Order: sequence, then C-alpha cells, then structure tokens
Amino acid sequence: MLNMISSVSRQPAARMHKTEVPSIVFALGRLGYDFGSEARRDFFLQRLGGTAAHPFSPRTLAEYLLAHPEDAHGLTWTLTLDGAPAYALEPLEQFAGAAVQQLVRLLLEQEQEGVERISLAGCIVGSTCLLTGTGLPKVVPLMRGMTSWNITRFTTRCLGALPPEEATEERERYEERQAYLQRFVEQLSLKAWNLGTSARDRALNFAITHAFRAGEVFEDAFQSQLVLDTVSVEGSTASSPGCECWDVKLRFRDPAGRHEHARKVYRYTVDVNDSIPSLLGGLHTRFEF
Repeated sequence: MLNMISSVSRQPAARMHKTEVPSIVFALGRLGYDFGSEARRDFFLQRLGGTAAHPFSPRTLAEYLLAHPEDAHGLTWTLTLDGAPAYALEPLEQFAGAAVQQLVRLLLEQEQEGVERISLAGCIVGSTCLLTGTGLPKVVPLMRGMTSWNITRFTTRCLGALPPEEATEERERYEERQAYLQRFVEQLSLKAWNLGTSARDRALNFAITHAFRAGEVFEDAFQSQLVLDTVSVEGSTASSPGCECWDVKLRFRDPAGRHEHARKVYRYTVDVNDSIPSLLGGLHTRFEF
C-alpha cells in the first residue's frame, strides 16, 4: 500500500482512471470528525456519560481522547472547509497509531490553543460515507505534511512578548504590528479556500503555509508599510525535468500613494510534483508596474 501511495503521488490521476479527480491533495481547513454509524455514535455517548453528553463538543471529545487514545480509531476524521466536511482521513494501517495520536494532538490544539488552520497532504484512494450518508473522498494523509496555523504563536515568534503596560510607546507599536499581522493572516487565509487538488491550488496553499510559518513576507512588508493587494499563481519557467513548478506571487501596494503605480512582489516557486510540495530556492522580491 505504501509503495502504491508513493507511486500515485508522482503520476497524473488520468493514468489511474480517466474520470477521477486528481489523486494528490494539499488543502487547508479545520480538523473535524464523524461517527460513521449510529453504533459508533452510541459507543461514544456511553463513554462520555450517556445522552446528557450529547451533542459532543470537540473540546470535550479531544480531552477524552487524550486520556483514551485507543478510542480515537473509532472516529472518521475529516478536514472541513467553511464548516463543511471536504475529506475523510484514513491513515495507512502500519502508521495508524502514530497518525491518530497526531490527529488528537491537532484537535486539542485547535480547541484549546486557537489553531486556525490545518494543512492536509495526501492522496485520494477512494470514498467513504459519514453518519448522515454524505459521501466524501477518502485521503491517506502524509502526517509529515500536516501542520497547524496558530496566530498567537506566530505573533510571539515574529514580535516577541507583549511589552509591559508601563512601556506605553513600545506596547502601542507592538499592538500596531499585531493588528497588521492579523489582517495579513486573514487575507492569506481567504485565498486558500479551495479543495487543493489542482496543481495551481496545491502550489498556492503550500506557499501560503510557508509564508505563514516563516514570517519573512510579513516582516519585510510591515517595515515598508505595505498592504496585500493580490495573490496570483503562474506557471514557472524554472521547471526542470521531473518537476512541475508554479510561481506564487504576493503583490503588495503602498496605501499612502508613494510609488503609486508600483507593486512590491514577493515570489515563491513551488514544485508540486510530489504529494508534499517543496520550494525551489527561497523568497524572491521585485517591483512590478
């Protein structure tokens, strides 16, 4: 099975079944779960204290699973986009134990620490049904490609700790940068509402994930007092044999009107040939008119 997944990640979906959707996924969303059947739902009801525990809150269930990780295998884990399940996750059997532990940890971070987004990298290997009867594509996740976005942690990493109240000027400057960062992250998040199956969308989602984790675009744009204008994805001339590369461009403008017709562009070149995309080179910047 593992060898099959590895080979699928490097081949067009059309070589498997001409009518299937692309087999590789790199999507951003929120982690969810489903019980799959009424019997499994009743099992968790009993475990959590009977009908008085219904409906379950994700936080309550996450805390329960932390103490009883063996029961996490009884859930159908999902990735949701805008509140609707988009994919069902089914880890490979030989890695299921470690994968489910990571899913429980991510669910806890999402419910307790304010994680906003989770990335999903993997391959579509079929379909499954939720308790409601809704059919979803089934994805074998590559757990090394699952990361979380946490604005609080990102802010601390980029800006350091919040200055004390008596340091008025430093605190105001910090809060100004914090508000700028919040807007920056929200704007990038809106760009990533897609299923992450096309090469273009996988490149976009990976570049946004990297930009968020690295913080390099934010810091440079803030120093120049720029605001995000557009995000585009274009075929890259940097592609070489065995690669499928796309240029993801984040264009920023000066709201004060300086350099009125110029936009500062931050460019990432992303190779999406594998299940987990990769960057070619680092961050590139230039001005475009």
